Amino acid sequence: MGQSLTTYTGGMIRPEMRVAILQPHFLPFIGYFDLMNRADVFVYYDTVQFVRRSWHCRTYIKERGVARWLSAPSRTRDGSRRALSEIEWADDQPWRSKIARRLEHCYAHTTEPYALREITELIRSGPPKLSDWNIEANALLSAQLGVTTQTIRASQLPPISGDKEDRIIRLCLELGATHYVCGPGSRAYIRDEDFAKFDIAIEWMAYDYEYRVPTTDGLKVFPSALDLILSQGGEAARDAIIGA
Repeated sequence: MGQSLTTYTGGMIRPEMRVAILQPHFLPFIGYFDLMNRADVFVYYDTVQFVRRSWHCRTYIKERGVARWLSAPSRTRDGSRRALSEIEWADDQPWRSKIARRLEHCYAHTTEPYALREITELIRSGPPKLSDWNIEANALLSAQLGVTTQTIRASQLPPISGDKEDRIIRLCLELGATHYVCGPGSRAYIRDEDFAKFDIAIEWMAYDYEYRVPTTDGLKVFPSALDLILSQGGEAARDAIIGA
């Protein structure tokens, strides 16, 4: 996105700056990249605490017609109550080759073999740290989806403190945000009026994409954007963002 528009605040005019902030997820769903695409700057929030069995290290893929978990193990012998930027994969286990082979089997007939090869090569030989790997994988998926938003890591910015909402506001102020783009999952702690005090407008997103895959119990879920690219083709995946 460009910064061609302007916003008025306190009698002054400043360029609009849309900021989105999300934790570095493992092969996330299409909404993650839709949100990224709507921002001028996307912050990988890698300074928050790692959560086991979360989107940090697992996602849904389609396998034999149903959505199943694809999970990567993290190293926990040093404790899991650490920042995402510090967590390493459990490379003492043979998970990389197992996951790569599983993806190659599930999507053997994809019309996007290059996208599959890029990801499986990254799985087999990518970075040992979880956040580094997730960010690199998301860059590959972003390229497939035509998302060119500038990204930065929270760990590259000055340290912040406060509650969940305070930290988001401080990151927005650090980047000169006029708008904060966020998904429905943030409604539990993000309040429009609190951001308005700093002349930051909230832009709420709704995740209402058509492409979903049923789980074994019939629940329809959003699979990884990788599944959308490999199952439906890159053009259809790009249209899911453009048409949102």
